[in-house]
Amino acid sequence: EVEAMGVPTGIPNLDYLTNGIHPGDMFVVAARPGIGKTTLGMNIATHATLKANKGVLFFSLEMDYSRLLMRAIASVTEIDMKRMESKGSLSAKEIQKITRATGEINTSGLRIIDKPGISLFEIRAICRSMCKAHKIDMVVIDYVQLVKVPGFRPSERVREVAEISLGLKALARELGVGFIILAQLNRE
Repeated sequence: EVEAMGVPTGIPNLDYLTNGIHPGDMFVVAARPGIGKTTLGMNIATHATLKANKGVLFFSLEMDYSRLLMRAIASVTEIDMKRMESKGSLSAKEIQKITRATGEINTSGLRIIDKPGISLFEIRAICRSMCKAHKIDMVVIDYVQLVKVPGFRPSERVREVAEISLGLKALARELGVGFIILAQLNRE
């Protein structure tokens, strides 16, 4: 018997392999800087909210709300962000698409928290509160190395990231929500 589809990512091959993001799942997407992790996370989030009517909580520890909204609009409209930023190069039809996408995103189940330097404790509190108040099916965190856990010294960064990962996995299971964690790899 086929298990019901979890939250779809919009990436057919990934959805085929995972059958979507299920409650309690935690996936880590790791890549070097500048590869497009944030764009991927936002593409998955907008697909889940707009195409599958799912509630998504997107934590951005690096990028502000307006930049993330631009990425979401670019994802939906398939209009390049650079062109959107230079408004003079857009056609009337493209402006209409952007306006429609902005309205759809603003009324969707996508909730963006843009708080730099957020702690694991704050993420837990926000997730618990949002899951009680809204229908949240998936959480995206961009990116894990920017999450803080008080009491760790800089020399203990590997242990701190392990603690954060374990805490997020436990939270995913506790809330019954799928998590996608973005992680930045360095050359080492």
